[in-house]
Amino acid sequence: MHTPEPLSASPDAPPRSPNHAAVVLAGGDKDLAPATPPRDRTASHESTGSIEVTHPDNYLTKAAKMLDDLGSNYKPVETADIVWNIESWAKLRTENRVTSPPITLGGRQWRILCFPNGNNADKVALYVMLDDWEGRTPAQAIPADFVLGMVHPDNDTQCHFQYSNHRFGEIELDWGFTHFVALASLGQYVHQDRTLLFARIRMLEDETGVLFHSFKDYHSKTVTGHVGLKNQGATCYMNSILQSLFCTNYFRKAVYQIPLPKDDEHASKSVTLSLQRLFYFMQTSDDAVETNELTKSFGWNTVDAFAQHDVQEFLRVLTDNLEEKMKGTPADGMIQRLFVGQMKSYIKCVNVDYESSRTEDFYDIQLNVKGMPTVYDSFRDYIQVETLEGENKYMAEGYGLQDAKKGVVFTKFPSVLHLQLKRFEYDFMRDQMVKINDRYEFPLDLDLDEFLVPPTPAEGEEEEADVPPPGPQKYHLHGVLVHSGSVDGGHYCAFIRPRRENKWFKFDDDRVVPVTLKEVLDDNFGGEYPAAKRPGLGGAAPRAMGMVHKRFTNAYMLVYLRESDYDTTLCEVTENDVPAAIRDQLDRERQEHEARLRDIREREFMLHVRIIDDAAMRNYNGLDLWSFGGATVPNGEWNKRFHKHETAWPAVQKAYAADRGIPEDRLRFWLLTPRENKTLRPDAENVISGPDMQLNLETLQKRHTTTPNSWPYEIRVYAEVLSESETADAAPVAEPADTDMPPLEVAAPLAPAPMPRADYVSATMLLFIKAFDVVSQTLTIKGHLQVPRMTLPRDIFPQVAEMLGVPAGTDLRIFEEVHATLISPIDPARPFATQEMTDGDIMAVEPVLDDAAAAIAALPPGTPRSVAEYYEYLQNRAEVVFKPRHPHPEGGESPVHPNPTREVALSLSKRVRYDDVAARVAHELGLDDPMKLRFTSTYVSEMPRSVIRPTPSVTLGDMLGATPYQFRAPLGADPITAPPVTVLYEVLDVSIKEFESKRSVRATVLVPGKEESVDVLVPKTSTTGTLLAAIADKAGIPADLPVRLYEVIGHKITREFAGHESLTVIPEYTMFVVQAVPVAEGTVHHVGVVHMNRTPSLLHGTPFKFPVVQGEPMATTKKRVQQYLGYSDKDMTKVAFKLVPLGALSEQAAKEVEDDQVLADLLVSGPVVAVAPPAYSDVVAGIEPPTPAAMGTQEAVYSSTIALALDHPQRRQSRMMSSLERGLRIFN
Repeated sequence: MHTPEPLSASPDAPPRSPNHAAVVLAGGDKDLAPATPPRDRTASHESTGSIEVTHPDNYLTKAAKMLDDLGSNYKPVETADIVWNIESWAKLRTENRVTSPPITLGGRQWRILCFPNGNNADKVALYVMLDDWEGRTPAQAIPADFVLGMVHPDNDTQCHFQYSNHRFGEIELDWGFTHFVALASLGQYVHQDRTLLFARIRMLEDETGVLFHSFKDYHSKTVTGHVGLKNQGATCYMNSILQSLFCTNYFRKAVYQIPLPKDDEHASKSVTLSLQRLFYFMQTSDDAVETNELTKSFGWNTVDAFAQHDVQEFLRVLTDNLEEKMKGTPADGMIQRLFVGQMKSYIKCVNVDYESSRTEDFYDIQLNVKGMPTVYDSFRDYIQVETLEGENKYMAEGYGLQDAKKGVVFTKFPSVLHLQLKRFEYDFMRDQMVKINDRYEFPLDLDLDEFLVPPTPAEGEEEEADVPPPGPQKYHLHGVLVHSGSVDGGHYCAFIRPRRENKWFKFDDDRVVPVTLKEVLDDNFGGEYPAAKRPGLGGAAPRAMGMVHKRFTNAYMLVYLRESDYDTTLCEVTENDVPAAIRDQLDRERQEHEARLRDIREREFMLHVRIIDDAAMRNYNGLDLWSFGGATVPNGEWNKRFHKHETAWPAVQKAYAADRGIPEDRLRFWLLTPRENKTLRPDAENVISGPDMQLNLETLQKRHTTTPNSWPYEIRVYAEVLSESETADAAPVAEPADTDMPPLEVAAPLAPAPMPRADYVSATMLLFIKAFDVVSQTLTIKGHLQVPRMTLPRDIFPQVAEMLGVPAGTDLRIFEEVHATLISPIDPARPFATQEMTDGDIMAVEPVLDDAAAAIAALPPGTPRSVAEYYEYLQNRAEVVFKPRHPHPEGGESPVHPNPTREVALSLSKRVRYDDVAARVAHELGLDDPMKLRFTSTYVSEMPRSVIRPTPSVTLGDMLGATPYQFRAPLGADPITAPPVTVLYEVLDVSIKEFESKRSVRATVLVPGKEESVDVLVPKTSTTGTLLAAIADKAGIPADLPVRLYEVIGHKITREFAGHESLTVIPEYTMFVVQAVPVAEGTVHHVGVVHMNRTPSLLHGTPFKFPVVQGEPMATTKKRVQQYLGYSDKDMTKVAFKLVPLGALSEQAAKEVEDDQVLADLLVSGPVVAVAPPAYSDVVAGIEPPTPAAMGTQEAVYSSTIALALDHPQRRQSRMMSSLERGLRIFN
């Protein structure tokens, strides 16, 4: 192999580095590989870039430029060229697949692979191939990029190149272009049957070990030590923040310290337990972990899991929920210590010694992105001082209007600092929310010393001597939460550095991969994509050179850890930190899972032998002899597993006899055989007898089971226990020759001695006796009898009565249980054989007792009163839970809603009529009139669907709706038990008939210090005045308080009713709020009040109106609001009072009201003459309507478009209040 100079090399060709090799390969030395089937190379069709070169530079220069441009993000370790001179293209085309001689790069052999006639296409196909790979593993794969080219042999400026990259050896050993050059265009590069094929290959530095990885067989835990979280549909936002919290080890350790719930019944609703389990799974699992258990504990359904939410919103809701549950536990105060900082808002006069300030906590800091190049710029913008002067002077108490400085300072930063980057804002020009994709840089190390102003003691307070001064505020980047997409939708992932060493990982749902620092920082700054260096070399086309292409993937939240707390925050978390109960429980679950997997593996050579006997069947209350289809083995069944090839029946028989303590000679075994009607019964043909003892279990199963595919891994057997006088060696009894009935006592049991098969009919048959007890509502097998086939049923009544424990001579009603949907009366005066009864049949018996009449009469409505009704119940039974539709949040009875709150679980037939269902539920609740019950059907999520009308034809099945497909049993089979279905109930004040002539209205009632939900019934033609009076009366509002009725949409009052409006024109879905308005002397206006969380676009809670007093400072107004809402002093520290224009969405639109400002003055919009009429409710209450305050000789007009906003986090409320709530919530 030699290395000549390149053809027609230009004087300014780039110099070769020591790691760069170039090889010219003559066409006559080509190595012909055997033809192989065409491979799917779809991924290689789309090259990263291609070039047609016609200007003077030679092909080596062009190849170098293409690699520089398109491979600029990668660092080459070693480079080599393949220059393959083809002396006869025609000769090359005699082969379908041709390879060049090899060159060495990185200690490996590389070739050009060419398909001169095309690879399943009418174009020349070129690939780069890694040749010597035998015995190597995907872990040794080599990432490389390359250019492939075809060059005119006499004019090397006329050439065609394409660029790509690949991880050679991970899956494929070759990579390139199936559509490299069209066969019809070869004349441009093939001259006089000669051409040149060229490849420049660069072996690249693989810092992360996953460069160009396909992730086909990737295992996150092996590579990174971490596992991902599975996405439920749209829970990527949740997965990102959960990974960040998990990697905040101090938080994870504190979560483990929360005590476990004491009540196992409510464990599934425990958020803390579910989070502990999730963290432990993430800590110990080898594969991605499900989050379904956690979201179920939130009270979420499938719809919630598919709803996209905000990372910051979820973090706040989750930490608020956990902070409440940590109170009084070893983890109490952890959220405050870890995530909470403090800031002080102030207004300081310039010319006088006066300052008004308020200190409040923050859980995260929202930083502006627009117009801010870096995080430092955003912090400076956040604390920017505003000057209040001119018309905007500040009214200082005791000093009048003064020039002042207004701003905010940080007095304490938390150990874990969450910075939310405000990438979304409202665009007034477009009238919609938009995403800001501007470039925004953030550092690895953040110094916040310049932004911290330590708190100073207030006037009259002494400085605490034991409080150390704050240390350096140096922070290290711990996590970058990234949003990719637009306002309408997108995807979240997280980049996290779990330990102090500078190793970063990308947590993208169920996959965790190592990443470079460039991917963490540069790729998530946002802004424009890097500009192309040269048009035509993979860059933009000339027409598109002026276009700006912005990244849609950029940082949305940053997580910084303070250096002084770094080691504490990332403390080691061991298995000993996990509560022992959780470790033990999850270990058991793992063992059960491993046992299931082991069972699946062993099914190929093992069989379960499942044996039932009379003793087991006496505890079974259902159809057929037994239920083999359940997920668990029923009590009493003998179940063991044996090797199906090496075990014969005597070994099973011996094991069973030993376990049951029964001599083997008193046992007769019958294989249970499926009948055509889907029942499972024994018959004489399948008695396990002499010849069967030599067969292994697999052969025995195939020989005696007519449809082995029904249960391919089981043998199902009935064990008949013979009396001491009977033995297994007894000879079979032949069928009598005449038709006269022999005495019953001469009947001998059927023995398991060797017997012929299909052509033999025994003299006796095996008959199972089932008894129905109408009082206990049970249908159980009492035993079996061996009876001659021509016996009359009435002749065995004495034995049956003895088995049932009833007096001899008791009248018995008898039926044959044919299958699940058919029972047939048995004629006591006709022989069994003439009624087509045979081995394994079941005779259901109902004794007619004289003293049972009273007990039957006392049975609750809807209860079966005969064996026929009971069979109908078994076939159509449904488990139903009747739940109150509006339970009181504290679990008792509400003073304004006295409905029972107890749940009633019943098992009823779906054919029971509506009246009987209502009577049964009323009976369980202790109600006198079942007609006062109203039922509402539900969806699978237990959300109300529609009210059920009590028509005569309605059955319970109609009330429940269709049974899900997976719970429908085939014809004749034992019905599959479906999970309980929820039906909601309400107890009305009137009968359901009268109720339907009225309108049911639910309203939220606000009275001083309390918020309640009230339901009332009013005639459908009522006015809003009648409705208001009914609600006020039901809620017990004092007569001296004026009341108002509002319509509320989106947590805002959209309409106040005057009292004359008819309910017929108001939609059923209208949300009503009734308020007992407080009375205040000097009232000049009633301002609308809303609750919001930082921004007017995030409203919550119930709005109301509040009296504004002329000349009253805001500090006094706040105290009246606090008294009206019943907030504690601690609650009020979290509330900021702001004025917001109705309809505003941006945070900047909200202006805070200072304590010394007068709310009435701020609401004045201008003077007019007319005065608004009083509200209807004020007239009814006999209250003089307020008049505007005088402004000179004119009257002041107060703005109706400005609301007073109470800015505070959403308070945790009950489900009862959810009708006015929206957005992300955790219900438990």
